[in-house]
Amino acid sequence: MLTAAGIPDKWAVKISLELKRDLVDHDLLSLPQGDLDQRLFRIMEARGYGPEYVRQYEMVVRFFHVKAPLLVLVCGTACVGKSVIATQLSERLNFSHVIQTDILLDLIKDQGYTASEKPLHPTPLWERDLAGPELLAEYGRECAALRQGLECILEKCHKEGKAMVLEGTHLDPAAFLAEDGMQPLGAPPRDPLTRGRQRPLLVPIVLEMAEEDHWEMVRDWSKACTEPADSAVFERLRTLQDYLLQFEEKGCVNVEVRLDSVGDTIDAVHEFLLSCLEKALKNNELRKERTADL
Repeated sequence: MLTAAGIPDKWAVKISLELKRDLVDHDLLSLPQGDLDQRLFRIMEARGYGPEYVRQYEMVVRFFHVKAPLLVLVCGTACVGKSVIATQLSERLNFSHVIQTDILLDLIKDQGYTASEKPLHPTPLWERDLAGPELLAEYGRECAALRQGLECILEKCHKEGKAMVLEGTHLDPAAFLAEDGMQPLGAPPRDPLTRGRQRPLLVPIVLEMAEEDHWEMVRDWSKACTEPADSAVFERLRTLQDYLLQFEEKGCVNVEVRLDSVGDTIDAVHEFLLSCLEKALKNNELRKERTADL
């Protein structure tokens, strides 16, 4: 929980060890939670992590206690750092669920899932001879197939108040923003759902890269592929990026990833997600108030 509050890993470990030593030295093996928290907060403040970090720590603890549902989408074209950033954020925020949706889509294709009138092609979009509207139409079919495959996973978010991170190339923000069962970040509060289901706070994040950095990532990635990436492959990836970036006005958060400052990007998104946790808590309180009034 200390890292979730924004305390760096190194100092989170030191503070935890100092708290443990304090408890052992004073023979306090059984201590009420309130007293334990006060000892922790004193150590935090002594190490330079004062009231703001204490407030964030208490907020994160409350978030997990009330099980306010949260769905974070880490979207983007291939080779922009989605998996690395999603995993780092999940570890920092103590989220137990990170769904790598590209793997799920591969399984859907292997099982011969049929979207509309024809099966999905096993070859990745960017390696096929597609361009412009044809490329985006096929991308839409694959995104729709993936969204259907996620139904059971997302139901846990609705019913159990899970905090989840989904990452992948085929997460189309349009499909999620249009869903009545979601509460998009920044949108007016929607009416409560029935049968004990909750609206997860939807936080769609689209990662982007400048052309030079992106090409370097694609080139390194293609070294492990049987067919090295060429300019046509790269152009298709850029087309997908341009498509995903257009949803900023509808509630998506576009985040530029730079190869020379990935850590800074993770820090910035971490801070942004802390504000989203607070928003999810407020939504949960508002839902309870509105349910009680019905």
